[in-house]
Amino acid sequence: MRKKYNKLTQTESVKRNSLMFKKFKKLLATGKYGRMKLYEMLGDEFDISERNSVGGIIRSMENKEKSQTVKS
Repeated sequence: MRKKYNKLTQTESVKRNSLMFKKFKKLLATGKYGRMKLYEMLGDEFDISERNSVGGIIRSMENKEKSQTVKS
């Protein structure tokens, strides 16, 4: 049974996503967890219903980071 998840404003959502991405990179660097496990863990921690949603956010942030480094 699904619980009701919070709806955030745009600024809160951007702040949450950047915090989640930083935590993802830190945990991924340890090598203890796979990507799917991290998506699950972060979804639970940041109150996101689906790990696929977390994965989409993380992939989007990775693409933005790559495009910024290419431009620099």
